[in-house]
Amino acid sequence: MSDWPTHRFNPSPEGLRDLTPWQIIFSFLNSRVPQMDLDGWQQPANVHLDVPIANYLRDQGLNDETIRLADKFSSYGTNLWETSLLQLCSVFAFARVSMAIGAGRGSMSIKGGNQRLPEAMAKAVKGDVLQARAVAAVRVDGEGIEARCTDGGRHVAKFLVMSLPFSALRLLTIEPAFRGLQAEAVATLPYHAAFQAHFAIEKPFWESDGLPPSFWSDGPIERFNALTYGPDNSISSFMHFSDGDSARRYDLLPAESSAALVLSELERIRPAAKGALRLVRAFSWQQTPYSGGAYASWMPGQIPRFASAMRMPYERMHLCGEHTSVMARGMEGALESGERVALEILQRA
Repeated sequence: MSDWPTHRFNPSPEGLRDLTPWQIIFSFLNSRVPQMDLDGWQQPANVHLDVPIANYLRDQGLNDETIRLADKFSSYGTNLWETSLLQLCSVFAFARVSMAIGAGRGSMSIKGGNQRLPEAMAKAVKGDVLQARAVAAVRVDGEGIEARCTDGGRHVAKFLVMSLPFSALRLLTIEPAFRGLQAEAVATLPYHAAFQAHFAIEKPFWESDGLPPSFWSDGPIERFNALTYGPDNSISSFMHFSDGDSARRYDLLPAESSAALVLSELERIRPAAKGALRLVRAFSWQQTPYSGGAYASWMPGQIPRFASAMRMPYERMHLCGEHTSVMARGMEGALESGERVALEILQRA
């Protein structure tokens, strides 16, 4: 890290050479865009920021190579040329508020894994929680709405809460079909591609080669991070993470085969890692039909066009999920939208 400011591969202009590629986004860009309220990204006053992130960086004086490296570590959107800056403004605002509310691991993770949260919520529900059923079609009929499953089951109610991301919702048959801007949103809203491979440790290879355990690269591996969930925050495992355009490259093979390529490349560039890691799990968010991606990834022009319209109730169907949230993101955004649809249905019932 200390070599980077004067390194011959550092393409940044004077005044920015002290910044790493990922700090171009989360430090430099974060300081250049206006700080806005949590809902500011959907306010008409900020619509001028609904432009490709790369275009805005170029207007700030960054060259193409600096933008290319920043793109490898942006973590949001397909790439910096196809993602709205307004979405990133939402990320910045939510991160700023989240850090003010809580800090440290206790505010970011749950003992035993974050999956424990929805499991506990399911146990608290009064009534049946039906699992291992895939919905194939939804039909509004008179005074009710019906969900049809692939196993032949039919479930009828007065209202339906639809939490599927649009990448999965567009695989269902909806009768009558969505109309207008809502139909356009369901059909076109992109979802962020993400590929992960998790490795258990057989031996501490980083102690042999003297290099930092974690690293970032513009090569095939891109991000290889040590996870510190061991005793006294010791290194417990490693995670390869790639997203956007890079993740789609790994989707050309089964996830386990792509993980094997990651491990092979790691051993090539860090020979001390040979035989030091064992694959535990590889996962592609976009290869599962129930998600089709990690989260909504807004393209320039989409937020002012249908962000509000797409979360409106459709017939007796109420839409929720992180893609319909305004103030929060991720799991918190999903909870925000769940509260909204609960109130919508109570007002109608």
